[in-house]
Amino acid sequence: MPNFHDLAVSRLADLRLSVFVPAQAVSRLLGDAAGRRKAASLLRAAGVTKVYLDVFRGYFPDEGTLQTARDMLRDLGYAVAGGITTVAGKGCGKPSSRGAHWLCWSAPESQEVIARAATLAGRLFDQVIVDDFLCTMCRCERCEGERGDREWGRFYREQMVDLARRLIIEPAKKANPRATVIIKYPQWYDRFHRFGYDVREQPRQFDLTWAGTETRDPEVEYVQPYQAYFNHRWLRALAGERMGGAWFDRINTSPEVFVQQAYQSVLAGAKELILFDYRHEFFAPGAPHMAALLEHFERLCDLARAVSRRSPIGVHAYKPPDSDGDDEAYVFDYLGMFGVPLVPCSEFPAATCAAFLPRHAAHDPQLRAHLRDLLKQGAAVLATGGLLERLADAQLLAAFGYGKHPTCECDRWAFRFRVGAAPHSGPGFVHFTRALNPSKAEVLASAVTADEVFPVLTACDEGGASRLAVSAHTMRYAPDSDRVTVGEPVPLIHLADGVVQALRARVLKPLGIELDMPSLIGFYPFEGGPLVFQSFGRRAAEVTLALAQRRWGKVSALTNIFTRRRLRPDASGAYKFTLAPQEVAPLSITSARR
Repeated sequence: MPNFHDLAVSRLADLRLSVFVPAQAVSRLLGDAAGRRKAASLLRAAGVTKVYLDVFRGYFPDEGTLQTARDMLRDLGYAVAGGITTVAGKGCGKPSSRGAHWLCWSAPESQEVIARAATLAGRLFDQVIVDDFLCTMCRCERCEGERGDREWGRFYREQMVDLARRLIIEPAKKANPRATVIIKYPQWYDRFHRFGYDVREQPRQFDLTWAGTETRDPEVEYVQPYQAYFNHRWLRALAGERMGGAWFDRINTSPEVFVQQAYQSVLAGAKELILFDYRHEFFAPGAPHMAALLEHFERLCDLARAVSRRSPIGVHAYKPPDSDGDDEAYVFDYLGMFGVPLVPCSEFPAATCAAFLPRHAAHDPQLRAHLRDLLKQGAAVLATGGLLERLADAQLLAAFGYGKHPTCECDRWAFRFRVGAAPHSGPGFVHFTRALNPSKAEVLASAVTADEVFPVLTACDEGGASRLAVSAHTMRYAPDSDRVTVGEPVPLIHLADGVVQALRARVLKPLGIELDMPSLIGFYPFEGGPLVFQSFGRRAAEVTLALAQRRWGKVSALTNIFTRRRLRPDASGAYKFTLAPQEVAPLSITSARR
């Protein structure tokens, strides 16, 4: 493996590679001079310029070892920060009665050990990141007593906000007034509020917010890669200027999936990537995951520079804080995998030209008033069947072309569809738990089974704006489930390309974009460019893209930032190109001279 150190240092303004060393690895791998020298050499060769040393992970490494490793790494030019992983260990805190590795935060022994860890981290480091175990599902007698009459999720959120301040932020800053304390969220955004993450309060409490982008292999853990992008961008909508970098790992990943996580992180705006975790063998010469990442390092830096300070444009996807999706959990990920560019938002998108409103949006008590105003503005709105069921407003339902009962409950599986009069087939069965029941909306697509045909995508056009509805069942968690990520394969990903194309054409029209391509390709347009495509599929894909002059001006060419290949429009004004499997193609925009 070539030495990437000089290159990494020269690109620090664009992107930084960092590594997290868990507490046990601090002792095991950095506990003697030989181990520290080996680590420093391997990290230097891999282009890593910052190291996070974990002071607690259910275990305390020797403070002298932490100090020695910190000082040696600093002397060698590394930036060094601390970490705290709030999990239970032998003689360290009381485990949560439910939830792997989590703490019972009501227990005095848990509070004592976390305050001790924060004090130690503050004393040793000017920056401290709290790993993504700042949550709980403890139902012990003490927690039950402290909860009172509060719903469990609310109790956990209020408890974690209070204890994060008292046990982590204040002790760290008391030990070191210069300390910057970072909260790192996991990637499972649709379950945060159930287990203690308060996305309203915590981004204001902590100095910085980090986001997990560890989506891993969707065939193993069922999480779609777009979730990394959505999670980071949604947290950015909440944290604003306090939003920091991304964190991902190699667990259940191939080298290709590992690199996918890096690209999703950079597209989401991360300028620093923390790799979890440090082991000698992971950074050894020829180690496949790091070799793959470093092969893409310069491109990742170029992409980070290209999207830096550029605003993403697309369909504003509304997920209020603490909102549940019911049987549309994580539905945003699937829309993204269908090539619909989303702009995640935590507040109602009052000024957008295109919005996506799933079941989650019904958590907003002002939704009906907001939606009326948005429709009056002529915005295109895509609603799910789950949202229509919750509107309970005759005027709004009529705007979408529906009556009092907008859906019919069903339990059907289909892989055949009809778009207009044309038949289309998907790569697998899709599970539908509701059929749409329009009164006057146009049926754009229907699912076809052996014994029935039922609507799954409709449109009601008025004044050139589309009010769309789609049946989009993903999965539903049991009421008391302790599952945090996607718990099962979600068949929605198999929706036929013809159905996806009909949906995408309507929601992208206000953005001045016409896009014809198969699913499993993410599309990420930024204001003024670049327009980025990322393939998650295993086959080459043909892409046809047209940009309306009224929105994009007169475009004369698109240029691939990585390959420098220049694309010219055909006679119709469309750009056509082939996207290779797993390819990332960022296209800069050249405007025609007047």
